Amino acid sequence: MLDFLKSPYPHSIEPHCPYYAFSEMVGGPNVKWCEQTVCGYFNEPNLTWTNLTYIFMAIFFIWHVRKIARSEFTYFAWSIFFTGLFSFIYHATNNWISQYGDFFGMYLMLSAIIGLNLSRASIITTKLTMASFYFIFVLAFTVLFFISPSINFPVQFIVVIGVIIILITEFLATKKSSEPISHVNFVTSLFFFIVAITFSILDHKRILCSPDNHWFQGHGMWHMVATVAFIFTYRHYLAIDQKYFSLK
Repeated sequence: MLDFLKSPYPHSIEPHCPYYAFSEMVGGPNVKWCEQTVCGYFNEPNLTWTNLTYIFMAIFFIWHVRKIARSEFTYFAWSIFFTGLFSFIYHATNNWISQYGDFFGMYLMLSAIIGLNLSRASIITTKLTMASFYFIFVLAFTVLFFISPSINFPVQFIVVIGVIIILITEFLATKKSSEPISHVNFVTSLFFFIVAITFSILDHKRILCSPDNHWFQGHGMWHMVATVAFIFTYRHYLAIDQKYFSLK
């Protein structure tokens, strides 16, 4: 297969286990979380099932967006669904391509939030421009993902770049608004994201680590606490008048 699609990192799948042949072909992810890999269709059981929190919350978002007729949040709601779905697949299969799927879901989510802010800031004013932004953003981050091993750039930092852009565009959108914007939900969301990231770091550094425990894992807590953060992210944008999101 194309060399740039293959990972330089080793995988942890045994020859007699599911996904071994594909993992041999594409290589492993750039990180090994604490949870012990098991021989089965769900390589990392806890890290797999905890993604259901994203999926169930996204289904509620999708239903709620339709109920209140706020179509500007449709892409955001679906991006959370795909974040959960692709992360579920990644932790079930544990290879380089499924890890990209995990990040692809996050790229969709980041582009959705940044797009909402750019709309509020009147930087993007048409549906065509917004669609172009989504495509270019996800494509650029995809290219960065696949070249990251050759430039020694951890793929996790790509998400950090996206978060920084969210903070900048939130500032620009707030400055542009003709009405006061409450940031209680936004700050609460950031708080829960920091808690979630802390769990993930403790897992990665093996400070909070019990490999054989398939009921509780630090990175699994990242999935669950981040879901709470998304609730407050949604509440933040929901409280902003619909007129600020209108596109031609």
